[in-house]
Amino acid sequence: MLEIGRLCVKIAGRDAGKECVILDLQDNKFALVDGATRRKKVNLAHLEPLDRVIEIEKNASHAKVAAAFEELGLPVWNTTPKPKTKRTAKKRKAANKK
Repeated sequence: MLEIGRLCVKIAGRDAGKECVILDLQDNKFALVDGATRRKKVNLAHLEPLDRVIEIEKNASHAKVAAAFEELGLPVWNTTPKPKTKRTAKKRKAANKK
């Protein structure tokens, strides 16, 4: 029943209640998921499979997953990285004095 492209709902963890798609099955206990959740390896016991399967390739990029989810009208996790700030030695020294 669990295969690549199967839509699921996370039932445990930080992303509980959000939709995801299985991108790869690893071992007999884990799967790589992406979608409205963060892209990560999850325990199969933490997934509730839905009755829908989408056409997606194994280990598809987040952009391809986002396109497939938008076609279905489902929300997608935003993976925009936070900008890194450059702390100078002067700022570190001032922060350490506090």
